[in-house]
Amino acid sequence: MLLQVSSDEVYEVKYFNIHVLHHRCSFGWQGPLCDQCIPYPGCKHGSCHGSPWQCICDLNWGGLLCDKDLNYCGRHYPCQNGGVCYNTEPDHYKCVCKPGFTGRNCETDIDECSSNPCLHHGTCIDRINRFQCSCLPEWEGTMCQLDSDECRGRPCLNAFNCRNLVGDYICQCQPGWTGKNCDVS
Repeated sequence: MLLQVSSDEVYEVKYFNIHVLHHRCSFGWQGPLCDQCIPYPGCKHGSCHGSPWQCICDLNWGGLLCDKDLNYCGRHYPCQNGGVCYNTEPDHYKCVCKPGFTGRNCETDIDECSSNPCLHHGTCIDRINRFQCSCLPEWEGTMCQLDSDECRGRPCLNAFNCRNLVGDYICQCQPGWTGKNCDVS
């Protein structure tokens, strides 16, 4: 038995003694009970919330079709090396880098040795947000800027004294001794 009614009403089909109810929903509605609204076509991250053809955005989404990410930082975590992310506009962000890093995502370590800060042929070692100089033996200080006191190590063996010079020393040898360190008799 088949009963047909208008498109808004329920109709019943009897087939092998089983009753099945079929619905034709009003325009903009869907579902077995016709109680689910149809969202606006193309709505990506939203729903109609009880009003057909609407696109009401989910939390942290915006735009006409709810396709603009308002929380890019919280969803993608683009900032590296401890950088802090700020959402600036839909689908856009800005990273504020920790000292020693640069780049859109704080991905680049700043080379503090690029300015050649170590003096007197010292070797620069790049560190995070700092540098370290490895000085030649005759120089010291954070940038190898100070003359070492070469006499401090007592290089003169048979001498009256040791006189420190810039980058060097001179031993005043006792009689009968010669050589740079007064070690040759």
